[in-house]
Amino acid sequence: MKKLIIFALATALHAQSTATVTCPAACTVTVTATTVVTPPVPPATYVGPCDIPGVSCVAAYNLARKARNAYAGSFFTETNNTFAKFYDQISVNDLTPSCCGPNWPSGAVQTTVGSTIPPSGVPVPIARILNGEAYTYHYGAASGIPVGNSSITEYMVVENTSEGGQVSGCCGSFNDSENPIHEGSKGQMFGLSLAAGGMCTVGTGTGPWAGVDLEQGNCLYGPPPTAKYLTILAKYNAATGTLTLKSGDATQGILTTLYSGPLPPGYAGLNLQGAVSLGMGGDGSNSPINFIEGAIIAGATTDAADNALQQNIVNFYGIQQ
Repeated sequence: MKKLIIFALATALHAQSTATVTCPAACTVTVTATTVVTPPVPPATYVGPCDIPGVSCVAAYNLARKARNAYAGSFFTETNNTFAKFYDQISVNDLTPSCCGPNWPSGAVQTTVGSTIPPSGVPVPIARILNGEAYTYHYGAASGIPVGNSSITEYMVVENTSEGGQVSGCCGSFNDSENPIHEGSKGQMFGLSLAAGGMCTVGTGTGPWAGVDLEQGNCLYGPPPTAKYLTILAKYNAATGTLTLKSGDATQGILTTLYSGPLPPGYAGLNLQGAVSLGMGGDGSNSPINFIEGAIIAGATTDAADNALQQNIVNFYGIQQ
């Protein structure tokens, strides 16, 4: 069933003219110049990443699958083979092309719809967001995104930027960020990154490295990842002031803890602003990424929840038994 679902979606993405693609016993997708890509009905046993106990998603963006079994909306809107909107599968935080920040173009630029083939063997959509392209939601606390010195967890599944697209030389690529876009102070952002540089700790070797962007400091840890598809997860526990960063192969294995300890020097806590940004730092900095899925979670997850989330990801993108 899963392979039929993804294959039908990938076929729809690459159609060149108006057509109807029927997913056996699942869905119908109509392809036009502007296409709203809707998720098929999954098997009753399907468990999405945000269905996992302890994974309390407040925003989720999944290009190839449902974040929750009960979700009945759309994945994304495609216009002329570009991403026009990423739908939040949890709340109202839909991401649309952003304009403009420091060193940013004068107008919003949309990302080309791409596809990639993980070990599952079938194509999945991917947003290879380049410099000068980004998607944001800036409506503050009304969106339900954590604000102030709040506990928070984020995860994303990305294609390693060494495999295609561009490597970010800057900062967070998927984040709870400033509202509005501006050069914020330390702690006004909590973002996941796969980047080659940052104003904080850097990992071993030449990069890029998995990291977490806290504004005015993109902290990068560990050796450069070698897997083509990565899970990156970071969490902050406001009660203890503890920051944890984990990463691993999104197609096999477990998450490895790259850092767990106090916030870096100079950060007394977080002062989150409640916006969502994908492909730029909260101050408008270029931050390219090869994005497949990700979510923002209210609270700091347990290690057991992290392990269950990684297994859910591996079950979807890994080799099928």
